[in-house]
Amino acid sequence: MRVLLGRSAVLVAAIVLLWSADARADIGLPMVAVYLPPAWLCFIPIVVLEASVGVVRAKLPMPRALIAQAVANGLSTGVGLPVTWIVLAVIQLNCCGGAIGLDSLAKRAYAVTIQAPWLIPYESDLGGWSRLPS
Repeated sequence: MRVLLGRSAVLVAAIVLLWSADARADIGLPMVAVYLPPAWLCFIPIVVLEASVGVVRAKLPMPRALIAQAVANGLSTGVGLPVTWIVLAVIQLNCCGGAIGLDSLAKRAYAVTIQAPWLIPYESDLGGWSRLPS
């Protein structure tokens, strides 16, 4: 049964990959891919700082405070950030995903806040970076 499911999954993946007639690389940038790695870099300093507050204010032993903060921050970083991104990306794609341009301050503010989960490629504003050399 497992072999059949595995082969079916490979077959479906191959069909999906080969079905595409036009491959494009201008779909935008999912910001979770940009934000999540630095979030993990901040993990240890945040855990230590929050555990220190727990030691001082709640008189907790340091090992217990470190474990509690590591679990809480691990869940919020590992689960909370991707789930929040998925919700915001679905909202963006369903109501706010159109490229309205970057020609005014209000439109730029809209682009970096409302469209933050998945940045839309504004190729005209990339300053030549959007075109590969011939």
